[in-house]
Amino acid sequence: MKMLSIFICLFSLSVWADHHEEKVGKTFEEKKAKMLEHFEKRITHLNEGKSCVSSATDEAGLKACHQKMKSSREEMKKAWKAKKMK
Repeated sequence: MKMLSIFICLFSLSVWADHHEEKVGKTFEEKKAKMLEHFEKRITHLNEGKSCVSSATDEAGLKACHQKMKSSREEMKKAWKAKKMK
């Protein structure tokens, strides 16, 4: 009887482990995709800022770029927090 109980316990652990690995794999792929998407958005944001600064001709132009980048960053942060709360 003890052998049967031990076998049942070991079998149930192996079934749980197999299911757990599948779930972790899906979660990993989802996290990876989200991170890559986030990086792409950040890269785009930085390239826009670089373009703005490169085309600025005076101090006022640089200040306008700074304000534009700041507001864009704040919007991205709000959107990220909203997604995180879901």
